[in-house]
Amino acid sequence: MNIVFSSFGNIEVYLFAIGWLIALATYTWQFHRSPGAKQQVYLQLCKICSLILLLLLNENNTINKKILFFLTFKGIMLIMPIFWFYLIWKISRPAKKLPMILKYGYLVIILLTELFLFTNPWHGMIWKGFWLTGKDLVGVQGILGWSESLEGLLCASALCLNLHWILTSRGIRHKQAIWFLVAESISFVGISSDILFLLILFLGLP
Repeated sequence: MNIVFSSFGNIEVYLFAIGWLIALATYTWQFHRSPGAKQQVYLQLCKICSLILLLLLNENNTINKKILFFLTFKGIMLIMPIFWFYLIWKISRPAKKLPMILKYGYLVIILLTELFLFTNPWHGMIWKGFWLTGKDLVGVQGILGWSESLEGLLCASALCLNLHWILTSRGIRHKQAIWFLVAESISFVGISSDILFLLILFLGLP
């Protein structure tokens, strides 16, 4: 049994963050021809959608709608690391294209996981079931429950690429690499528990 969503207060903070991200995405779009600018806008849009879904989860007391909002939120969180990875790649290696095997490998993994995630109400392989405890959404993971933790591994790959950029860059590029690491690592910290879950699963720890 896992509490997959806990209710929260201070909604104003979330609204402020949404407004700030909208302003940031709007400002960044004017540089959309620059390397990585589009990916950064897409990343901000994902964050905006994820915050809106958290608010909808918090304010809604209907189990079916909570499940829908939760699965949609997890789906968005799954694609965010891809935009981060591609953003860092485009800025740090503007002359090099992303290898096809890496590009399509990511795409296949994401599509399959998203397919299983959004069809979960029919097969229950990722989540066996949900119920409400007050305003908290509680669920039990199925045999493919570990697949949700892929977002943590994808985020870790983007983090490694960012660290490599820091170690191999100098001057203003070095400062830029550090800035992106700090800004985007917030998302990584939020899903680091997914990586811990996978390690425990594969190591067979209690």
